This record gives sequence, structure tokens and C-alpha cells, in this order.
Amino acid sequence: MDEFALSQTETEQLSNTTMSLLKKYRTTHPELGRDDPLDKVIAVSLRENMQGKTVEQNSQDVAEAQAKLKAKILSNQR
Repeated sequence: MDEFALSQTETEQLSNTTMSLLKKYRTTHPELGRDDPLDKVIAVSLRENMQGKTVEQNSQDVAEAQAKLKAKILSNQR
């Protein structure tokens, strides 16, 4: 494993943070609904996807995911 790769503990913390952010986002955007079972799927998938990757690889993945999410939100607002 790469010395800069995230450990399982770090990826679990990241997953928990992602869940918290999704919940917070939903409270500030009521049009999305209160809870979505996909939130947990997203967080677990993120955790599995990030395991063993370097911080740079994960940063790039996160930036791409944020860009896709932003594009989706903007297209839904039209």
C-alpha cells in the first residue's frame, strides 16, 4: 500500500463526514427531501472507492464528483 494512501480509519471518518454533509445539505435544501437511502450508499461507495488511494487521487475524484453534482443541480434549477 502507498505510504500516502488513506487508512481504513481515515476513509471511515471521511465517509461519516460525507454522511453528515449530505444530511446538512438536505436540511438547507428542503426540496431534496429529508432523507434518502442513497445517501448511505453514496458514503459507503465513497469509502470503498477511496481506500488505498493517495490523497491526490482522492482529491481529483472528489473534484470530479463535485463538478458533476454542481452540473446536475444547475440543470435541475432550469
